[in-house]
Amino acid sequence: MLIKFTNGADQFKGNDLYINSDHIVAVYEFTKLDDTTNTIMTIIYGGPQGSEWYVSESLAEVNKRLNAASKGETVKEVKTKKTVKEAA
Repeated sequence: MLIKFTNGADQFKGNDLYINSDHIVAVYEFTKLDDTTNTIMTIIYGGPQGSEWYVSESLAEVNKRLNAASKGETVKEVKTKKTVKEAA
C-alpha cells in the first residue's frame, strides 16, 4: 500500500512523497544539527537499494500510518485518542 508523507529533504521540502509500505525496513528519528537550530527529522529506510527518505511527520505519526496500512486502512480512518488535557 502506498502511504503519503510530506518530504522533509531540503531540496524537496513540503512536496508529497508516496512510499510503498512493503518496502519500508526501518523508521527512526535523528537530530539535524545546524548553525542556528537543531531539527528532529524522521527517516524512513528501505527500498530495493537501501534508500533513506526524510519526512516531515513525527515518528509517532509515521508509525500510525504504517499500522493503518498493515490493516488495510487509510490514515483518515485511524482515530487518534486525545487525552483529557488535549480535549479541553
